Parts: sequence; C-alpha cells; structure tokens
Amino acid sequence: MTQWPSISTGLGKLTPALWGRLLKMLKWYESQQLDYRRAANIFSGEASSVTYFLATITDSTEITADQNIYRYSWTEVKLLEDDDGVNTKTGGRTGLKSSATTGALNLCELQNDDENVSPGVDLDGADYPAGFTMRAIGSCIDSVQIDTVVIMYEIIDNTGETRWVFCLANAHDGICEAP
Repeated sequence: MTQWPSISTGLGKLTPALWGRLLKMLKWYESQQLDYRRAANIFSGEASSVTYFLATITDSTEITADQNIYRYSWTEVKLLEDDDGVNTKTGGRTGLKSSATTGALNLCELQNDDENVSPGVDLDGADYPAGFTMRAIGSCIDSVQIDTVVIMYEIIDNTGETRWVFCLANAHDGICEAP
C-alpha cells in the first residue's frame, strides 16, 4: 500500500497547500487502475482510445487488383519470457483476410496505387529492378509466408466499427534479369 507523506513545510512556491493538491491528484491518478495500453485515438481524430498489442501477420489478400493494398489475417501473440520469440496468446484475438471488419490493414499501403507505393517507391521508375514487385507483409517471392510480428492497433473507424491496423513498410523482391 502506498504511504503518503505529511508535508508541513514549503519550499519556495511549493507551499504545504500546493503539496497537498499534488498528492491529491497523485492519489486519484493511482486509484484509476489505468490500462496503460490505451492512448489517444490519433487515427480517427476522436477523443476516444485505441488499444495496441503484438500480432503476427499470417496471410494476405489484395483488396483491389494492381493497387498494392492488402487485407491481412493475423493472430495475437505474446513475448516469451526466456526467449526472443513469441507464442500465440491463449484466448487472444484473431482476424481473417476475407473480412473487412476483422482483417487488418497496413496503414503504409493505404495511399498505394499501381505505380507508386509507400514509403516512396516508383514501381515504374528507371531504377526499379525489372522482375521485382512490392510484396505483401510476410509474403516471400518463393511463396513462403513469414509470420511477421507487428504492433496491431484496435481502432474505431468513422462509422463506429472496430477496425485493425498496423504500419510497416513493404519489402520488394523478385527475380533479377540478366543484363
């Protein structure tokens, strides 16, 4: 249990009355049992909150052909205590790439098109290697899916629906053509 001091002597402008007010605010703050995973919802501009947690990206599907925007399947994970790895969280959340409400969006992809992708790659540029493409998160050129760990955010969209988002720049890979 927290022990609160009794302050009877001030220090300049920090009078005993001001110390009392500060302690009252601290007692209130500590009594709120705040969920430290919550923060201001900067995504929608609303004064609501957003939850974040670790998740692995397990699969993807392109939302619109040739636009380089994907919806992702994901599974909530937790860090292992004695290792640098992760395990699926028992009772954790999941999302499916086939669902607009549970599939996750990569915020870095939302402004992509068929020629330019975030964070600033010109796919039609003279220096972009022939035979290369932007890859969905975790998708390798050899059809292997790497379960990439991301920080997943649960947000409320402009219609009041819960949505899942993360932000990670995509890799680019392909088969190099001989000169």
